[in-house]
Amino acid sequence: MRGGRWMLVWCLAAALLLVSPASGPAAAQSIAPPVRYAGRAVIDVLQDLNVRGLRVVFSTVLVKPTMRVATEPPGPGLADILDQVLRPHGLQALRKSNGALVVTRAPRAPVVPEPVASRRSALRGRVVDAVTEQPLADAVVAVHGPERRVATDRDGRFAFADLEPGVHELFVSLVGYVLSRRQVIVPAEGDADVLVPLTAGAGAYTEQLTIVAEPPTQAAAGVSQFTMRSAELQDLRGVLAEDPLRALQTMPGAATGDDFRSEFSVRGSALRQMGFAVDGIPAPWLVHGVQAVDDTGTIAMISADVLDEVTLTAGAAAQPYGNRTGAWVDTILREGSRDAVRLTGSLSATGASGVVEGPLGGARRGAWLVSARQSYIDWLLRQLDREDATTFGFSDAQAKVVFDVRPRHRVQFTAVAGRSTLQEGDESPTPNGTAIGRSATGVAIVSWQATLGSTLVLTQRAAASGLRYRNTNAFRQDVAEGRASTWTGRSDAWFSARPWLALHGTVSLDRDWASGQRAQYSSVGGTVPGLRSWSVFEQQRWRIGQALNVHLTPARTVSLDAGARHDHEDLERTTTWSPWAVARWDLTDQWTLRAGAGRAAQMADLLQVAAARHPLVPERARYLDGSVTYRLTPAADVHLAVYDRQETEGLFLDSPTARLVAGVPVVPFASGLWANRLEISARGVEVFLRRRATQGVAGWVSYAYGRTRQTDTITGERYWGDFDQRHTVNLYATTRLSSRTSASARFRLGSNMPVPGYFDQRGDELVLAPTRNTLRLPTYARLDLRVNRTYNFQTRRLTLFAEVINVLNRENLGLTDGTIRSDASVTGFVEKLFPVLPSVGLRVEF
Repeated sequence: MRGGRWMLVWCLAAALLLVSPASGPAAAQSIAPPVRYAGRAVIDVLQDLNVRGLRVVFSTVLVKPTMRVATEPPGPGLADILDQVLRPHGLQALRKSNGALVVTRAPRAPVVPEPVASRRSALRGRVVDAVTEQPLADAVVAVHGPERRVATDRDGRFAFADLEPGVHELFVSLVGYVLSRRQVIVPAEGDADVLVPLTAGAGAYTEQLTIVAEPPTQAAAGVSQFTMRSAELQDLRGVLAEDPLRALQTMPGAATGDDFRSEFSVRGSALRQMGFAVDGIPAPWLVHGVQAVDDTGTIAMISADVLDEVTLTAGAAAQPYGNRTGAWVDTILREGSRDAVRLTGSLSATGASGVVEGPLGGARRGAWLVSARQSYIDWLLRQLDREDATTFGFSDAQAKVVFDVRPRHRVQFTAVAGRSTLQEGDESPTPNGTAIGRSATGVAIVSWQATLGSTLVLTQRAAASGLRYRNTNAFRQDVAEGRASTWTGRSDAWFSARPWLALHGTVSLDRDWASGQRAQYSSVGGTVPGLRSWSVFEQQRWRIGQALNVHLTPARTVSLDAGARHDHEDLERTTTWSPWAVARWDLTDQWTLRAGAGRAAQMADLLQVAAARHPLVPERARYLDGSVTYRLTPAADVHLAVYDRQETEGLFLDSPTARLVAGVPVVPFASGLWANRLEISARGVEVFLRRRATQGVAGWVSYAYGRTRQTDTITGERYWGDFDQRHTVNLYATTRLSSRTSASARFRLGSNMPVPGYFDQRGDELVLAPTRNTLRLPTYARLDLRVNRTYNFQTRRLTLFAEVINVLNRENLGLTDGTIRSDASVTGFVEKLFPVLPSVGLRVEF
């Protein structure tokens, strides 16, 4: 009951904090009525010129909605107006053979106007958020030569008077946003007026040239979705671990109780049931860790500095990827800067990282980005405790290259790779224990995207992912070794048949291959263990899938997504059908209803197929979901969702598990093989309040209640699921204290999950029990605080981070390996998690 009162207090306090009015400058923007073209969006002006007879072709991404006409173009002709509207934004119009004027980027080198000694000009502008277009107050704006600085007002406006005509370097800095550098031209006659969009988090704002008919995002349409962008990922990744997947643990509905691992559970699903995708390609969970070992920590293989956004989709949804019965995590890597070469370096308590990016080609038709990260946590652990030789180290790299071959054709390359090493310092090593574990994982993706006409977008992708690991014991003998790879070909087509009808079709072909070997040793007969058994496996298969989603908008306030997915694999010769339907209805400007139903299927992986006596059939899940969203303000909304998931043919590993039978410790016979023998029922409700704003407090607070029950169809046992957590509270709040300082807080509270197995508690000790999953870990609660502080220099910026993990120094417990003695007593199985841990880090932007 005590935990329930704490959850109620936290939810009420956080809700009041998030919906409270913004302190400091008001976020409202006052826009003067337009006079002809001045002040209007450039897109509106181009469309107006089309109506008046000037054939203008432009990219909806190249010409950003944030671009506005600063001063009234004098004309006199339509072509002159077009040129005068585009020129301040670095754009130009080129006439094609068919008479159309195509908007492209102007040559990069600015034309320096002749200085006029008798007159000095003014530079005025406005700083806004690149995504929301909300004005940004208190941003530091500087020009150099000599250096002059001003701060933006509450409408994001700034002004410099008495400037020499010519080219000036403009620097704009605001904590939580990327440092902006751009060249502006102050004319000899008249004043300059510029708009400066700032990108929150990492990356640079670019007016990129892409296809005209832009396809929707890769995240599937669903009833329950939650997206975190770069700024939130940067704030929540943690200074100590620098792990964006740990940021996802704060998402509404995400449940975890292990400080040492990146993975989490959603709605009672196991990790192997959840999917992970990178730039539109399903990939293995890209985490550093040791394979074939359960009790080990993990950390994300992708740096938060290269992520643009991450979307979590749970429950009933379209299935462009398939082969998973749980939630999907969809990640998008950001593009590099198209403006100039940029370098960002970061240093934390456990590692160092760097990002180098820049434009590709003289016309900035592309961009490249390379990131690398090296952990020195292994060195740090050795310095802190020289008696315990257990260390863990890793390194990884990410790269992305984008090039616009033509305005309607784009090629892209994405790569993520990393390796990790664990060295276990056990004073009494066992012959079958892992003393040194090494693993390496990577994925590479090549894609081509094209627009055919104005209604069809095609995307072709080819990808390869691989894994290799090797574990040895203290005697340098191989304990486990394995390799796995997947080659993928994927085609997507988006077709806008009518304004109210759109189609998305997908065809994919995958070749999976895996091999591995395990050894068992016996120490009888000498100091060097002798080989007792050796098992080897190798499997491969082909998978083919097709999916079609129909998007209907019969009315402005109503939409419907319906479709089905078909999958087939040749190893077990199984075929699955997965239909879905998701509807949305905007009752008013404030109320939105969503409802969905669907089925999903998941085929066993090759390791499970190799460790099964009988052919394995796909696991199947049926979903029913509903949600309602209420918009409190333009920046805040409340979301309530209910769900019901029923699974059949669930896979279960029949491992020897000790238990009490008639008061006597017994280890029943077990095959040690996988089999389809579980039925799973999961039901629950989720509610969260979220506020998105550039002023005041932003963030979210969520509460989730869920119940997950499992039934073993062979033994008839019915018990709580391994990832059943009744109550989950997640909170994230951030505020900007000044242009250079921001503070944030993260709080997670969970009633916690069962200790898997047949356990009970007697005093402070664990003992065997006759029923499964009746003992739970104590309530998990952790509060983290973070402060960011920036220091601006002429051409660079330094940001310092200070973070305290588990501020309340609460003693949380997590799962680990253990031992069961013959007298039914138990040792291990739980371990202490992080105590209060302060940490600092820094980032330098050049």
